[in-house]
Amino acid sequence: MDPGGRHGHGARRDRGVAYASNTDIPHIRYNSVAPGFFETFDIRSLRGRLLDASDRSDGNPVAVINQAFADKYFPGVDPLGHRIRQGGLQSTLPWRTIVGVVPTTYTGDTDEPHAPAYFLPLAQHHENFVTMVARTAGAPMTLTSSVREIVAQLQPDIPIYRVNSMETMYAQPTWFIRVFGTMFMIFGAIALFLASVGLYAVMSFSVSRRTREVGIRMALGAQGAQVLRLVFRQGLWQIAIGIPLGLGLAFLMASGASVILFDVRPLDLPIYAGVVAVLTAVGIAACLVPARRATLIDPLVALHTD
Repeated sequence: MDPGGRHGHGARRDRGVAYASNTDIPHIRYNSVAPGFFETFDIRSLRGRLLDASDRSDGNPVAVINQAFADKYFPGVDPLGHRIRQGGLQSTLPWRTIVGVVPTTYTGDTDEPHAPAYFLPLAQHHENFVTMVARTAGAPMTLTSSVREIVAQLQPDIPIYRVNSMETMYAQPTWFIRVFGTMFMIFGAIALFLASVGLYAVMSFSVSRRTREVGIRMALGAQGAQVLRLVFRQGLWQIAIGIPLGLGLAFLMASGASVILFDVRPLDLPIYAGVVAVLTAVGIAACLVPARRATLIDPLVALHTD
């Protein structure tokens, strides 16, 4: 498998698209892959077929595209049977027929992790440097010696270097993203804790200031349950107004932060639901605890409370 990339190669469609200049032709990531590539990575076809051993150098030029490619360049159209070609307007490379569509997977580019991409048969698009991938049920690095022996039997002059597990290959370009992601997660947890403490303090103080009012209501015959319902209802109004405003502000800030973060969804419903649940529970406790405490005080004592 060739790591692929944007080595000045564009992809042009042969139907319905005419580019005025080479600068207008999109640069799209590609991979030259050998038979068995998709099976090794457990990538299944969404439409059409995968590349296999029948796609030889003397066969019809073909390509497989990912779903992001289909969505961007063939919206509302079945891409199977359409053709694309690498290079600029003067390219002499052959037109390739799209024979399959596969799911969009991680491209290896942290800036565009799920960008449009296409796959070519290695037999039809030779590469001087290739990456060999082996799938195993045990420790991956134990295969190193066996793979070296097999390659040496096929071609002793071919060097093998940069031997790593797939986890290491994935972690190397994203380590700083994981570090910053962990930091943001910690900061977020601290912010939620401080918000909860602040919310409880403000609402608890607001309810405790109504101790004299509670005493008056109790002296006039109100029951404790009635007072609790009154305080609870008024507290819920404040929560119902504050939480939607906070969610709107959080969504705007998350949308801006997603530009500098890797593979982050601004609208992550479980996270938002968890924050809302925590703050709502804290707000309810901040209303009920001091109100309950006030209803247990003797009305005459409550009336003299400042």
